[in-house]
Amino acid sequence: MGKGCAFGRNITFRHPHKIRIGANSFIDDNAVLDAKGSANEGIVIGANAYIGRGAILSCKEGSITLGDHCNVSANCYLVAGGNHSFLDVSTPIMFQPSLSKGGIRIGEDVWLGAGAIVLDGVTIGKSSVVGAGSVVTGPLPEYSFARGARGRFEAEFLPGLSIRQGLGVEKEAEPAPGLRPGVRQYQSQKSAFSWFFD
Repeated sequence: MGKGCAFGRNITFRHPHKIRIGANSFIDDNAVLDAKGSANEGIVIGANAYIGRGAILSCKEGSITLGDHCNVSANCYLVAGGNHSFLDVSTPIMFQPSLSKGGIRIGEDVWLGAGAIVLDGVTIGKSSVVGAGSVVTGPLPEYSFARGARGRFEAEFLPGLSIRQGLGVEKEAEPAPGLRPGVRQYQSQKSAFSWFFD
C-alpha cells in the first residue's frame, strides 16, 4: 500500500495479499475489493485513484488493473472472470468451471460514472469517460466518451482527437436512425461498437 492512502468505513478486502494500492488513493465507504483466484494477479490500483462508495471490484480468476488518477464512482461493478461453463446439465452451473476472458485493464485518468458495469475482458484506454449506468462489454480506445447499455452503446472521441487515433481500421457506416444532424458514425474492426462523432 502506498503512502497517503485513505479509507472510508465498512470496506471489505478479500484476499488482501493480492491487492496493491498506489499512493494517495482513497477507498470510500462500503467498497468491496475481492482478489479471488488462484492463477491471477489480483487487484492493482494506481496512485491518486478514487474508488467510490459501494463500488465492487471482483476478481474471479481474472485480474483488475486501474491506472493512476482513475475515478471509479459510487456503485460501480467491475467483474474479472466469474463466467461459468454451463455445458454439463448434470452439474449445477455454480459448480462448473469458472472462465476468464483475460481480466480488466483500465488506463490512467479514466472516469467511470456512477453505477457503471465493466465486464471481464475489457480494456479502457487512458483519459476516457464512461457514462453513469453504462455496461461496458468490449474495448474502448484512449480519449473516448462512452455511454449506454442493453446492446445500444455509443461512444465519441473527446475534442481534439483524430477519428483514426485508437480506432484502427474503420469504415463510415450508414447513419443510425435518430442521430443528431452533423454526427458521423464509424464502425471499428477492433470493437463490436459503433462510434459517433460530431
